[in-house]
Amino acid sequence: MFADSQAFSDFSSNDRRAAKEFYGKTRGGLEVTEENGMLTLKPEGGQTVLIYPKDDHQAATYTTLNFPVKEIEAAVDGLTQRGIALKHYGEGRARTSAQSCAPMARRSPGSRIPPATSSR
Repeated sequence: MFADSQAFSDFSSNDRRAAKEFYGKTRGGLEVTEENGMLTLKPEGGQTVLIYPKDDHQAATYTTLNFPVKEIEAAVDGLTQRGIALKHYGEGRARTSAQSCAPMARRSPGSRIPPATSSR
């Protein structure tokens, strides 16, 4: 299920314009694109990093590792069968479906599986 999936990282920012300026110009060397209020950094090597808006952003309160998949529902079912409980969000921009799927600007090659906690 995840053998052919390329992982990508993400983190939040409370100032999209400042993040775009820093990574695109100040830090430099990265292609920075913007879509649906989120930034995507494209460092050399083919990986991507998503920067999503979060008004109460605090650096490094947690980290995530994302795996784009072709069939999000099948991936969620596979994780659930392995005893991984996915977090459900009922309202706001992070609202998820009953299966814990959340839409994202990055639809290719897959969608996002929200943070998971192991029930084992």
